[in-house]
Amino acid sequence: MSSSSKNGASGFFADTSALLYLVADHPGEPFAWVKEILESAPLAACDLFYPEAIAALRARKDQQRLTQKGFLQALRGLEDLWSSLYLVESVPALMRAAGLLAQRHPLKGADAVHLAAALAFARRGPFPIRFFTLDRAQYRVAKGFLEVYPIPEFEENP
Repeated sequence: MSSSSKNGASGFFADTSALLYLVADHPGEPFAWVKEILESAPLAACDLFYPEAIAALRARKDQQRLTQKGFLQALRGLEDLWSSLYLVESVPALMRAAGLLAQRHPLKGADAVHLAAALAFARRGPFPIRFFTLDRAQYRVAKGFLEVYPIPEFEENP
């Protein structure tokens, strides 16, 4: 695990769905409050978030939900974010753990990787974490393994 310059008593392990709120505006979307929460504590993530975030930003640009200027600003923000995170690397043992999670729980492959990385960080990371995702299925599975940051919309609807 590589570390950033942020220090603190506790923090978040965030997946790509949450981290994107730190690098691009999401006008009119229900989770605009996420940025303020994530900026309040040290952050950890799986290195898989980087290509996922770039692909998501590109898709937003292609769908004309992000201008070329906004896309380039988001990419610069992504570089800054990358250097500020505690990162869990995608190594073979992590992929095996993610495979087991995907085998036993209703998770997409990348979501299983993020959850496996969060579990690894929870065991060996430099600070305690709460898992932060904006993916409903991943949220539900993660609650069985880790403390998760509560997302009211996910608690209210089955």
